Amino acid sequence: MSGFENNIINAANALIRSAMHSPNFVTGVSGWTINKDGSAEFNNLNLRGTFTGTNWIINADGMFFYNGTPALGNLNLAITNVSASGIDQFGNTYSPGGISIIALSGLANVFTLVDTSGNTLFGIDSQGNVNAQVVNTTDTFVNGLSIVNDIFPQSALGIVNRGWTPSLWPTPALGTTNAAILELDQVLSAGRAYRFVIIPTPIIPTSVPTQYVMQLRYTTDGSTPSTTTPIVRQVVQEMTVALTNWMTPLLEVLTGNLIVDTLYRLLITANVQAGTVQYQNNLEMRIEDLGPWVATQNANNGVSFGSGGSGSGGSKQTYTKNYVAVEFANYYGSSGSYGSGPYGQRDHNGPALYQGTPSGYINLTGDQYAYARFNYSQITTDIGAGTVNWVKLRLTNQHSWYNSGCNAVVGWNNWTGVFGDPFPPGGGTHMNTDHYHINEGATVTHQMSGAFVTAITSGFTSIVLGTSNSYTSSTDLNNYGYFAGAGNVNTAPQLTINYTK
Repeated sequence: MSGFENNIINAANALIRSAMHSPNFVTGVSGWTINKDGSAEFNNLNLRGTFTGTNWIINADGMFFYNGTPALGNLNLAITNVSASGIDQFGNTYSPGGISIIALSGLANVFTLVDTSGNTLFGIDSQGNVNAQVVNTTDTFVNGLSIVNDIFPQSALGIVNRGWTPSLWPTPALGTTNAAILELDQVLSAGRAYRFVIIPTPIIPTSVPTQYVMQLRYTTDGSTPSTTTPIVRQVVQEMTVALTNWMTPLLEVLTGNLIVDTLYRLLITANVQAGTVQYQNNLEMRIEDLGPWVATQNANNGVSFGSGGSGSGGSKQTYTKNYVAVEFANYYGSSGSYGSGPYGQRDHNGPALYQGTPSGYINLTGDQYAYARFNYSQITTDIGAGTVNWVKLRLTNQHSWYNSGCNAVVGWNNWTGVFGDPFPPGGGTHMNTDHYHINEGATVTHQMSGAFVTAITSGFTSIVLGTSNSYTSSTDLNNYGYFAGAGNVNTAPQLTINYTK
């Protein structure tokens, strides 16, 4: 062994010294040393295989850290590349391509960021709850729904504008001449329902009045409203006793369905038939957003002077619900020889859903396809005789041939029985109603085509991924990959269905 006065030449092939080091060894500066206590120091170290420690492993897939001796059930951190398999050598599951922290049983905090004083700046607990001071994000998704694009638009926004007069006003008091009291301007969005409200407030007669008359006037052409502008609503309050407190009447107006965004310039005007009055408190006007316009909300479904049982049945409502897949089945293609041969079942309720074939495997795997079945009876019950407005599908791409993502080739199936072995697609499987690209490692919620929307109420039970040949060709590597299946409700296929009934 070069660099030592004593070469290893004896029969035991052992050289025992307190340390072995290069002639130029200087701690932290140059050379190398291997010490009797097991410690060592090197300048550079190149390994061509797996590097294993007491509770960690570094190999070609990445770095894996365990809670104790590496084994099934104790992987707690994986830092891997995008081509990693997603399952370590002991059977632990992780998300390939980045940092995957596994919440082991009894672990209170999965990830915590603290400052130098020990204050928690950011944390994620084992239930997925996030603790942060400020979150700045372009959008947030809840069960696959965008808060900005899906959730907020389906919700009433409440008061979007308000204005008010001074109290004990006006001076001089309001008389018999119609006067402009308060103007409020607001751009109203197309397809939304709005309500204009004038809140009641006390009025004080300063001389004997007979009636208080209030109008709500408006323009939509940008011009300034006045006491001669058209009236959208007028209310009258009788006032027959002098020097007695009265309330202005409540005035409410529901808008119609707007085809385009429109500027409404609203003006309250008022007068009394005789005498004078003043507002004791503020007279307030509000504009309220009631949510998306429902076509029947202004319809009169009641029966005038009808019996107690003949009233309106109520307007239709729009719902948005999520459904996560509950059963999964993978199949080899028609030319596959693995498993039970052509159309043979690869696995049932596995962690991944396979589509297409890797290079050179067409006679082994065939052109693979996979099914993800949903609780179709619940979907049918929920929708009933309603109308499906749109459907979105969430998929997570775990791996692709080119490591940059692949095309999801999506169709549907109406099979309600057992996914057997083999299971040829048959007439009940409608492949490639939709196809779109998903980056490797990404979770994408995609709005599906009209054909897929129609399928939801036409016997739908499952989605089908593949075959590749249904889109381009059976050996097209742009279509090869696998998507998240069983095991994680946050990445498994999920349908979001918006319907009205």
